[in-house]
Amino acid sequence: MKCPKCGEANDEGYRFCKQCGTELASSGAPASAPAVQGIPAPVAASPTVPTPPAEPPHIYKLVATSGLLSGRTFTMGPDGLVIGRDPANCQVVVADDEISRLHAWIGFNDEGELSLRDRHSANGTFVNGVRVQEKILRAGDEISLGSGHRHQFRIERVTTAPGSGTEAPGGAQ
Repeated sequence: MKCPKCGEANDEGYRFCKQCGTELASSGAPASAPAVQGIPAPVAASPTVPTPPAEPPHIYKLVATSGLLSGRTFTMGPDGLVIGRDPANCQVVVADDEISRLHAWIGFNDEGELSLRDRHSANGTFVNGVRVQEKILRAGDEISLGSGHRHQFRIERVTTAPGSGTEAPGGAQ
């Protein structure tokens, strides 16, 4: 028997459509089979869209280009790098009276941007020749410390993935 609502073909004797549950017209004969509720159609799973892998966090390094540390490289760790004279509290130690004990900090701010903060140094921190208190940094920026700009560094972005041979965070080469 064909359902008047959905058109589904049902076996004779069914009182309700097995597809949509609509009551079927009776032929006057007693129902020989119990009413069967329609089995709901399987719900199609929403298509799975592959999630692209998260971009690895950028790794930056500080390269000393002149001064006492010239040629050395320091990789940014998750807590950043403190530059100054105090070996107990600085990852980049510059043993020069022009440099304050805790001269500057370089690391990631709350927005995830690489930034530099002068730590109230006596002789200043400069980015690309301009004295700053705080500055968002980009790869290629030149940092110099002290009034004579004797100690200079360059920010470089590391292109290799973590665990593939880059130096340890906060480490020097």
